[in-house]
Amino acid sequence: MDSTYGMLVTAFGTDFLRYVLATPEGGSVNLEARNVNRDVLNELFQIAVGLHGNGDRVTGAIQANSYLVGYSEEYQTSRANAMRMRNGGDLPEIPSAGSDDFVNCMRLIARDLWPSYFLLPPPSEGARTFYTAAPVGVIQHPRLEATYRALLSDARLAKLFPNVAADAPMEEISWCASIWYVSGGISGTKDPLSLLSGLMFDASVRARLGGEHLTFESLSRHLEESIDTLRRLADGESVRVPTIVGFSGVRLPVGASVELGDGTFRSMRPVERDLLFSAGKDVTLVYETSFPLSIYAITENDLGVVPEATSQKWHEATREAHRSFNADIDKARLSLLLCSKGENFLATREHSRFFSDPTSLGGISVVESGSPIVCHDVSFEIISEAVQLHRIVRNGHPDSLDIAMRRVLLAASSRDEAADSLIDALVAWENMFGTSQETTFRVTASLAKLIESDQAARREFQKALGKIYSIRSKLVHGAKELPLDDASHKQRVKAIRVAIDGLRALYIDRNDLLGLKSEERSMRLLLEG
Repeated sequence: MDSTYGMLVTAFGTDFLRYVLATPEGGSVNLEARNVNRDVLNELFQIAVGLHGNGDRVTGAIQANSYLVGYSEEYQTSRANAMRMRNGGDLPEIPSAGSDDFVNCMRLIARDLWPSYFLLPPPSEGARTFYTAAPVGVIQHPRLEATYRALLSDARLAKLFPNVAADAPMEEISWCASIWYVSGGISGTKDPLSLLSGLMFDASVRARLGGEHLTFESLSRHLEESIDTLRRLADGESVRVPTIVGFSGVRLPVGASVELGDGTFRSMRPVERDLLFSAGKDVTLVYETSFPLSIYAITENDLGVVPEATSQKWHEATREAHRSFNADIDKARLSLLLCSKGENFLATREHSRFFSDPTSLGGISVVESGSPIVCHDVSFEIISEAVQLHRIVRNGHPDSLDIAMRRVLLAASSRDEAADSLIDALVAWENMFGTSQETTFRVTASLAKLIESDQAARREFQKALGKIYSIRSKLVHGAKELPLDDASHKQRVKAIRVAIDGLRALYIDRNDLLGLKSEERSMRLLLEG
């Protein structure tokens, strides 16, 4: 029986087994318990055997999921719910949304399909959300037509599909589609079936991202929240949606989080590791925040090609939304990096990000390439310091230091070649104090004066910076890559350390220089007494 239990857990996960076998909340799954229906157990075992023997795990998992969310005419619910009923379990009650027909219809379908969100996605290097969000169960549900008509009868949601009426023939509704231009980046053709499935998946993710245990009650509550988001988007509003970014490089103490103005650094949760982050095994730190989602325009699917100028306008708006969003994340990352001591840089390399987008089936998953970097544990003292620094960076960071911020983050986290890392660090130097003339001296002298308080040591420090600059000049003018030796490593680390110290000093000690251009910044610093 142990081997059977192991196979079932591998195929379905403990939460799904506990639900369909009607195991009391918090109790252990006992396959030999008296209430366990042997026919149900055998049915699950046959599905698990099929999954185990299927060479294509993804196809096999989708087929199994499709079977379990399929509708049982005998029990008037999904097969997964029917299994629970055959084991003596009750189905959850459906809360009423009053006169909101669309929410009521969606909750009824969700009650039949929600156990599928317990199922484990098959192993995959890419995004795995489509597996759980796939609309197989929705298209088989007898309440589909009523839900479609409730969607199109809703004065706000009807704007999403302007080319079909609520009283149109079912075939016409099923095949209707619109082209949406969305700030999240996944623009294109949208149809009602995918929208219904995406809304339910979005609700399940919102519940689990909030740290809640997934129940039908929590899913129902967040389903109304997801539908409200969609209505506001249809009205032309910009709505902030839950977004998470996964990094390697930093690990927080158990149970700790870093609350910042734009989001929170915290440890990874199971839903992120198992479903949302394709590189979950590499992630040691999660940044939980929100993204300003908008639907810029909706056009009928049969209007032909959108004018290039109009399309370009929406693409530019999308790029600007992501640029601003990335800048906020970079400020949070920089706040950690500025807390670095010695050579142990608190650098973060991004691996995955997920936008909880109800307009897109399965949300939006973005995967970044690159191997994980060395991980450093942070103390509660550093957490406190990072919070204070983020407040300073968030309120005082000027656009003129955007390049310095991006390049020092790249140098410390994302460059696999020492030469690239060193060049990035020196670009950060130049963004702080560069000028069109006498670049080397102006930059190194300004940094030396800013960082080194001892006048006697300042000259030697400036000379050391000049030597690093000479290496950079040789590299960009055709010299060979830096050798993989201790000297090259030390030069790279030194360049990054100076960039960090320079930025930290500007933010904390000399914020009067922040608003200046790089040349003005260096001029004022060097001409001081």
